[in-house]
Amino acid sequence: PWNCVFFVDNTHTDIKVAKKVGMKTVWIESHLAWPSNLDVKPDFILKGLGDVLDIAVKAKSNPTPREP
Repeated sequence: PWNCVFFVDNTHTDIKVAKKVGMKTVWIESHLAWPSNLDVKPDFILKGLGDVLDIAVKAKSNPTPREP
């Protein structure tokens, strides 16, 4: 999971589950902005699908640490 990026569509459940297993999380704001009142946040927030490649490069250069 540390080599995966999870694109979430549920603002609360998806983030918690993906982060629990060590995945980076991404929210795409094309239809809905990320709610600022939540206690969880994605690692990346994109304006649209066109930004996916940029996020892939950033995630690769800053990987999530692996569990021992």
